[in-house]
Amino acid sequence: MKKILVLTVLALSSLTACAGLGTSKDETIDVGQLQREYIKSKADTRTKYNGKEVTILGAVLSQNVYEDKAYVHIGSQTDSELAGARDVSCEVDKEDLKLFSGIREKQAIKVKGTLSVTDNEMALKSCKQVPF
Repeated sequence: MKKILVLTVLALSSLTACAGLGTSKDETIDVGQLQREYIKSKADTRTKYNGKEVTILGAVLSQNVYEDKAYVHIGSQTDSELAGARDVSCEVDKEDLKLFSGIREKQAIKVKGTLSVTDNEMALKSCKQVPF
């Protein structure tokens, strides 16, 4: 009886551990999915993502580089439904400017940072480039 109880506890522990694998903190979000959520409900998007560290995959739409900061605008290049949708502004700190120096418009990019969602924008703070 003791053996069965131990085996049952071990089996349930394994199932519980595996169930969390699909919702990893490092899960990558497609920028198109994020844009659709934002269009559907800014409030729900804010509740779900605001202040959380996320990894986003998208395309470089444009970039503005300054002496101490850069802004890389990320959106969807392939989804015509999202034409004109709010892009994600990736705010690059001074110490990370070199890591973004080689990027070009329309290039696929994967970035990570803390997402700020407001009624006017989605901004990824302290944005870092992540290898594919």
